[in-house]
This record gives sequence, structure tokens and C-alpha cells, in this order.
Amino acid sequence: MIALIDADIIVYWAANHCQTNYYNVIDKDNEILKEYDSKRHAISGLEDIEGLWRLQASQTEESPYKVVPGKTVLQPWSECVDFINDFIKSVVGKSKADSYELHLSGHTNFRKEIAVTKPYKGNRTGDKPFYYQKVRDYLSSELGAQISENEEADDTLAIAQTNDKDNTIICTIDKDLWIVPGAKYDFKREELSYVTDYDGIRNFQYQMLAGDQVDNIQGVPKIGPVKAKKLLKDNEDIQDAWIAIREEYRNSYSYDADVVMLEMGRLLWMRRSVGQMWELPLFINELEKEDINV
Repeated sequence: MIALIDADIIVYWAANHCQTNYYNVIDKDNEILKEYDSKRHAISGLEDIEGLWRLQASQTEESPYKVVPGKTVLQPWSECVDFINDFIKSVVGKSKADSYELHLSGHTNFRKEIAVTKPYKGNRTGDKPFYYQKVRDYLSSELGAQISENEEADDTLAIAQTNDKDNTIICTIDKDLWIVPGAKYDFKREELSYVTDYDGIRNFQYQMLAGDQVDNIQGVPKIGPVKAKKLLKDNEDIQDAWIAIREEYRNSYSYDADVVMLEMGRLLWMRRSVGQMWELPLFINELEKEDINV
């Protein structure tokens, strides 16, 4: 069994493991009241400080306190190397694999070119951790990570599993890969699972409705997880579900529905072969012709 490991996750986990970003709560005079070792802790501390302040302040008075970035403390590079090697060893063991492949995303991605409704991953801001590039270089040069071209590591992982489903297990925390049939290992939850062909299509149909907020993919406006799950539950047949999904796109996008649906599908679909582009199911194209003739 080959563990197909999502190395994009390793890059951030390893780099962040060796870096502590401190945050400060300051007052209106920029005096540091308290230092915290994470933004989450700083926000919690701010709430406590403001709670005491509001006991004496008027309801309309604006808080004089805020959270700002503080110092950054780095661990030695050797700490990153140890983390990476220990992590890979753990994933291979817990996924019950005999060997592994590392898959990294390159710097180009066809999705950025076809995203029209919203910029693909356009909602991602913030600086990368200090060791980001050094970890990528180590994974590539020392551990033989495969780097994708004009697609994501998710695509190369999906292609590799599709080509050898019985002897591979995808190791990731990325929900996008649960549309790909085959064995999976979630190394955050430490859970093994298997995605059937039916489950893969259903997970994809769910994404077509709810979109992917992490990647800034719209889906159908005003349809969230609850409504998406209910619609699919009411349409357990794959073709019936596609018809229901298209109707939701028609309701939101009118006569541009099939164009937008194709865009969303191509953004969300994980490739199963090199250069593959997702297409609308054939019967959807027939429905479009019927609509035009009405």
C-alpha cells in the first residue's frame, strides 16, 4: 500500500510548528497591556480586559483596546526537519502503508484562469510562515516530492489514486479529496475511511450546491450545508440529484445557469487523468437544448 500524502499541508504544519507569532493587547496610547502566544488567546484576553472596562464605561464609548501583532520567535531549522520526518513516519504507519509519495502544488493553477464568478482562493490573505519555502525545498530535493504543473497537488493525488485504487491511500485533511473513490486517511482526526463511487459523486454534488468557502468557490448562493444535505437526501438517485442541482442553479443564475454550473464543476472537480476538464452530464446538455426550444 502506497500512502499518497498531501505535502501542501506538511509545508504549513512544519513551518508553523517552528514559529510562534505573539500578539499584544494594547491601549489607546499603544502601551502593551499583555502579550499572548497566539491570536486566539489574545482575542480572548481582549474580551476579558474589555469586560472589566465596560463595567465603568458608557455604552456608546468605543473600546480603547485592540489586538496587534507582536514578536515572532523561530525554532532552529533542525526542529522543522525532525517534525517533517516524524510526521511522515507517523502517517505511513497509521495509514497502514508500506511506502509513500509526497505531492506538492506548483505555482500555476488552471483554476485561476477559469474562475469568473469569484477569484479562485481570492479570499486568502496573510504572510506565509518564515520556513515556508525552505520546507518546500526540503520536501522536493531531499524527499522527492512531486510538484504539480498548472494544477494542484489535490489533482495529482486524485490521478495517482485513480490509476491504482487498490494499492493506494490518500492521506490528507482536505475535504476536496473525499470526492475521489478509494481509501483515505485523515491525519488530523486520525481516521481511516473508504470512499465508494457513489459516495464520491454525492460529495461532489454537495460541493456543487454549497460551494467551497475556503477556496472562494461560490456554488449556489444562499445554499449552505444544511440545505445542501436536505436536497441530496430528497434526491438519492444520482441523476435526480443532478436535475435538482441544475434547478437550483437556474433559480439563482437564470439562463447563465449551465455556464456557471460548468465553471463551478471545473473548479471543484479533482482531475482523474492528466489535463482532464469536468463536463456537465450529457443529459444536462439535453435539458439545456429543451430550454432553448421552449
